[in-house]
Amino acid sequence: MKKHYLFALIFSLLFSFSYSQTTLYSENFTSTKVYGTSLNDLGYSDYNGVSWTSNTYLYFFDHTEDADCDSDADWTEASSQHTYYGTAPSGMSSWRAGIKSDNSTCSQNQSLITRRWTASESTMTISFSYSFRTYTSDGFYVYLQSRSGAGAFSNYQTLVSTTSSASVDYSSTVNVTSGHEYRLVFKYVGSWDYGAAVDTILVTESAPSPSITVGSAITNLNYASGSGPSTSQSTTVSGSNLEADITLTAPTNFEISTDNSSFSDSKTLSHSGGTVNSTTIYARLKTGLSNNSYSGNITASSTNATSQTISLSGQVSSTTIYVDDSGDDDNNTGLTSDSPYATLSKAISTAAAGIGVTIHIGAGSYSEHTLNLNKSNITIQGAGS
Repeated sequence: MKKHYLFALIFSLLFSFSYSQTTLYSENFTSTKVYGTSLNDLGYSDYNGVSWTSNTYLYFFDHTEDADCDSDADWTEASSQHTYYGTAPSGMSSWRAGIKSDNSTCSQNQSLITRRWTASESTMTISFSYSFRTYTSDGFYVYLQSRSGAGAFSNYQTLVSTTSSASVDYSSTVNVTSGHEYRLVFKYVGSWDYGAAVDTILVTESAPSPSITVGSAITNLNYASGSGPSTSQSTTVSGSNLEADITLTAPTNFEISTDNSSFSDSKTLSHSGGTVNSTTIYARLKTGLSNNSYSGNITASSTNATSQTISLSGQVSSTTIYVDDSGDDDNNTGLTSDSPYATLSKAISTAAAGIGVTIHIGAGSYSEHTLNLNKSNITIQGAGS
């Protein structure tokens, strides 16, 4: 038995546990016989006492049987690499399936066909190692065939198509249809050429990763000093292919709700069959906070899903702001006449949206020629007015 398969098996089991990976087909030719048949499809008949309906055997199909070719020209198991297969890639060792040219008058057109399997996801990953050596005009091809229900495998995807010598450890993820049956076909065409070999076939599929989707950020969760909490605003959260419920965690100074009535630091969205339909959630700035600007992120998390965040921001503000030409925009708070801002633009930008704010302007000289009064909740009063 190949030594590296023990490691591969352990790795496969760990990977399967972590990512819900399923092995659909595996073949390393250590104990598998390749049968010959003239059947064009796997199933509904016997060959030399082997029931194809058992779906457990590899077989080769001779498309254009040449009387000059003997049994050595068929796909058979080989216990070691032969020069007529070409150089072996790293994934090939010991037993493998091989086909070689028999003589100068032997024309080959044969396929090695695996047993079938059924896809249950929308993608599958296919890997195998192959070596192919050409002399004149032979070719090596690999197809993924499919069918829906009983009957012939009429659809196929081409995975490999080459007429040049190659030594490749092949791996690719392909799109498939859940519920359809699939099989691999390795085809060699040659006349007075060398041959090809195949080893270490593995087909796997993984359930889609759990995912969480969140809506837009929420801003202006504001309230006047001493009045809180802020008026709530809403966004959405949903999830698919989940392994567990979604946990929502509010940032410090904020709280969340799913009914816009009962607010708390965290909420749980229960999944059904791995799905959380788009759910409206509400957020608000907590009551009892001092005058300041606040921000943070709601975190939406679930087992093996990438956590998503929703940005929140809000402000607790005084309803009165003071401005004086002797003030200071950088060091004063603007909250009292003894600590005024120097400019009206600073006062306007500081005023929280959604609450009524009065700006008191002290007597003096001001050099602001353009103001952006972009808030409808502000009243401006001059000195003595």
